[in-house]
Amino acid sequence: MRRAIRGAVGALVAASLSLLAAGSAPAATLERTVARFLDPEAGNASMARRFVTMRELVVESWLATFERSSGAPMASLSERVVRGAFERHVIEALLGERVLPASAEARVDELAAEARRVEVVEVGGEARLARALELATGAKDGAAAELAAIFRRRARAELYLEIAVSQPIRSSDAELRTAFAGAPDELTKLGFDAALPLLRAYVRSARLRELAQSYYQAVKGRLHLEVVNP
Repeated sequence: MRRAIRGAVGALVAASLSLLAAGSAPAATLERTVARFLDPEAGNASMARRFVTMRELVVESWLATFERSSGAPMASLSERVVRGAFERHVIEALLGERVLPASAEARVDELAAEARRVEVVEVGGEARLARALELATGAKDGAAAELAAIFRRRARAELYLEIAVSQPIRSSDAELRTAFAGAPDELTKLGFDAALPLLRAYVRSARLRELAQSYYQAVKGRLHLEVVNP
């Protein structure tokens, strides 16, 4: 399965890089489904289908590019970054569409907003976030719908994981101080006390991402991933 995923993502990488090299892509091209897979733990076949669109993959790939570069970001997408963005999309789509209890569902909007704040930290600030989205869409105010979908899916995936491990992810003061020492500039420039609420969210997100990756490694052999129109 790992070889199949590598080959599939390779086709997606080639398509994504071609689109960005052209400067902009037709709307119909960006809207198309480029991959689909099955949730092996869904209750029935219709609920098991998950999809990846080119538009979301391009946005997520540019966000990942800015996350990885603290200075001037790369001028184009790399294969490694697109692979990572695709894998994260699959994980979050897999977990983010699972059924949540009502108490958790009621927190989705709150945690989607928190996910956006964490992303701002990870990419290096609002200005860099805006630049990443401009590169992804060709417009300074582009990708609003894609971002809303990404952060809502991320929030639901994180809530599902917390339920799966039977407890909220919390950090001690000592753990937070350790994390703060190596945190991005967007946090450290605030000072520990002022950064604390956002630091908690940042650390929580990082830990849940690790849990999500572990889950993905356990189930990826049963995903039946398929590239569509690469």
